[in-house]
Amino acid sequence: MLNSRPSIRSANLLFLLTSLLIITAGAFLQSRALSLGLIATEVLLVLLPALLFIYLGKLPVKDTLRLRKPPVRLSILAMLIAAGVWPLSLLLNSVSQLVFRYTPPAPAGFAPTNLWEAFLLFLGLAVAAPLCEEVVWRGYIQRAYDARGPWVSVGVVSLFFAFWHLRLQGLLALLPLALMLGFLAWRSNSLIPGILAHFVANALQVLVTVLMSMGLVSNTVLGIAVLLGGLVGLPLAGVGIFLFWKWTRKSAVPVTTGLELPAQPTQKPVSRWIRLATILPLLGVAAIYIYSAIWEVKTATDPNALAAATRDTLKYDPAPWSQPAVWQYRVYNIIDQPVGTLNCTLTPGGTLIELACSADHQAYQVEYHGGTFMGGAGQSRNDF
Repeated sequence: MLNSRPSIRSANLLFLLTSLLIITAGAFLQSRALSLGLIATEVLLVLLPALLFIYLGKLPVKDTLRLRKPPVRLSILAMLIAAGVWPLSLLLNSVSQLVFRYTPPAPAGFAPTNLWEAFLLFLGLAVAAPLCEEVVWRGYIQRAYDARGPWVSVGVVSLFFAFWHLRLQGLLALLPLALMLGFLAWRSNSLIPGILAHFVANALQVLVTVLMSMGLVSNTVLGIAVLLGGLVGLPLAGVGIFLFWKWTRKSAVPVTTGLELPAQPTQKPVSRWIRLATILPLLGVAAIYIYSAIWEVKTATDPNALAAATRDTLKYDPAPWSQPAVWQYRVYNIIDQPVGTLNCTLTPGGTLIELACSADHQAYQVEYHGGTFMGGAGQSRNDF
């Protein structure tokens, strides 16, 4: 007889394994070609381990992953909720930037420069990521934590999901989306609403990235659009969450398939080794997260580390001149009368460039549009 629910111990182990794979093999793949590497990471390093865990644990795929077709209205409502919650995450990300006083560098090649690159980024972030990550998180891991009750499973797994992205500055921004995805999976007992909501959130992020990278929208216009979207979207998202709760009142409790092991009248105490095996993967994830957080701060605040992270090289090109350059200017007053001269000399050196400007101006006093304008005679010099 099969158990339809993964153990928390195996869920924590999958959490650790995918984290290790992403920070090692995933980082290598994405450094070669970001979008294609992202697709490979999601399929090979995120989805495949989860399917292997299901196979090795002899778990029923359909019940473990909540592969249940929800009503169409729930799927549509999930996408609308995601569109309303997404501006909040963007706002929280901006707040985090102000608090931490840095912006993590974007990976090399993240900003598309043509339609093909934009399409690949869309496939990686908006298609592969929702499909693969929802199988792991709202499928396998949250299904395991359902044993602790819905509020614990949604809250704990959402927090784990935010940490899994290995971002310090962006951790707060991930929490609303993570909680939303966990709520949708629990209330609908289906993976589909979460996949669709995840798709909408990531597709909006891709859209913003493409518009910004191709110069089709300014930061000001984007900020206004996000603010308006938040003012309109958040209340609508609240209404949507209420309706989702109401329409799923009968399906919030996971369905029993008859495949689960019967409850035992008495249970043996959990051994110390089992408890240790459950906790150790989380300690490993914590170590990976701390390392990533330190690296994030270093690359965001140290120019040399930033250059290494973005596969760029800091170069100071030599001055395009080898001899001193001299510029002469004539100085005019408000009614365009010449009242002096300005001479500037730029002298290149070994490591320094000296700019020296000297001004020689005459005294003047003129009447202009009912006002009196004057200046004194003298000489001045400024060195830079």
